[in-house]
Amino acid sequence: MGKYCLHFKHSLKELVNTKNGRDAKTQCKEYGVNRYVFLAIALYGMLTLGRFMWAYPSFYEMFIKSGAYEWLCEEGMPRKAVEGASGQITCELRDMAINAVLLTVTGSTFIGSIFASAANVALGAKMSSMIGATSMFIGIITLGFSSSSFRMYIPGAVMVGLGMDFIVFPSFNAAMLFPNRKLFITSLLTSTVSAGMFIPILMKYMVWELDFKFSYMMLTYAVMTAGVLFMLFMLYYPPRRFYEQCEIDNAYQLSIMESQLESPCRHGTSRRVAWEDVSSRGSRRQSIRDRFLSIFGVTNAKFDLLKKSFLSWHFALVALIFMIITIASTYYIIITSRLYNQGERLYLSIGIASSFGVAMLASPFMDKLGTISIMWYEVVCLMMSMTLVVLPHHCTKILSILGYSLFTAYSNGQIWLFVVETFDPEINTLILGTLNALAGLVTFSASAVFQALLASFGWITQILIFVDVLVGLQLVLVATLHYLKRKVHKIE
Repeated sequence: MGKYCLHFKHSLKELVNTKNGRDAKTQCKEYGVNRYVFLAIALYGMLTLGRFMWAYPSFYEMFIKSGAYEWLCEEGMPRKAVEGASGQITCELRDMAINAVLLTVTGSTFIGSIFASAANVALGAKMSSMIGATSMFIGIITLGFSSSSFRMYIPGAVMVGLGMDFIVFPSFNAAMLFPNRKLFITSLLTSTVSAGMFIPILMKYMVWELDFKFSYMMLTYAVMTAGVLFMLFMLYYPPRRFYEQCEIDNAYQLSIMESQLESPCRHGTSRRVAWEDVSSRGSRRQSIRDRFLSIFGVTNAKFDLLKKSFLSWHFALVALIFMIITIASTYYIIITSRLYNQGERLYLSIGIASSFGVAMLASPFMDKLGTISIMWYEVVCLMMSMTLVVLPHHCTKILSILGYSLFTAYSNGQIWLFVVETFDPEINTLILGTLNALAGLVTFSASAVFQALLASFGWITQILIFVDVLVGLQLVLVATLHYLKRKVHKIE
């Protein structure tokens, strides 16, 4: 491996001029680790921070126990005792405030996705992941110590949400180290995110049953996850990214050709331009559009394809589907926090966390199934969960929880899979970032819209009818998209 050197800048040209750097499997050794250790670091990041606080039911319970927003329950307004927490009371305003914090985490994650994708290209994996770890470290501690005298719940939630994809995107570099197992490694990483939702269940047990203080729990978690990962990212993540074997081979051949030149003539200058990907040649002549696209790794030659993709019916339909999914899943969480008891919310937490098993089982068949099959599966599960959620019988609630848990296996993954399958690889990042930004805006407005609907309809049942109509519309949109995909499978 040689002497370890901490790299903050390391070009592909420098990498291929080392022994380990000429093999996709061993390129990570230039940064001090073998590929299995790097994968372990990536998995730890995905497990602990990949979708931290997306396990809404567990965090709702912990916020209640910690006294979050209890000052909103004033004398004279309708209040109810909290099950299993002696002396704790809750009310409409408190429930909505806690839900707003949890929705802010989700919305910030979606909005932050477009910035994270840009940072991953512009700043590289090391700096991007370090920024994400710092943001989440500050956010987790801020949330833990927020109180009536330190009302920083929303800023803390924003910091947590914004940092997530700054960690997630660089972690997918691990797939490049396993050239023959890319799909498996990618599925393993994404499934680990879902498995990480078991951690809040354990945290909730420690807060409720073992009487750990929520603030100290969050401080400890921040240090053991974001704090430790910050150091690991700084030491072992690549300054830019890891490369496929074909990229390494091409770069190495170019390096050999340059080394054979006897003097720095005009051919030498030409070689340097090739290394710099023609970016330095006339960078002052670049338009604002070109510079913006370059942030997301999109070349000027792909602009027409990008425009065609954004104006396609495929993009319009998948954007509408994603927004409906976001609205439905957001309202499901709000409604279950009001109507379900502590035991039923525990079942929901376990179900959401267990959904990674479905994704793991389906991943080997993904190439044969195609994304439309996943979308049909998702909309059926969502319809089942939304239809049964308000029925009073315990069995129907369990069936609703089962439907929603099965839905979460690919709730957002179906969109990513569709983008990868339908659009050009070079523009995937920008398209996915745009879709996530739209979903983030919907999430941020969802709580206020829910309050307005509640004021208009007067009861949750009417709101569920509204959401069921939206899911019915999603069914029609999926059918239309299915028809379009049979006509035009890929935009090119």
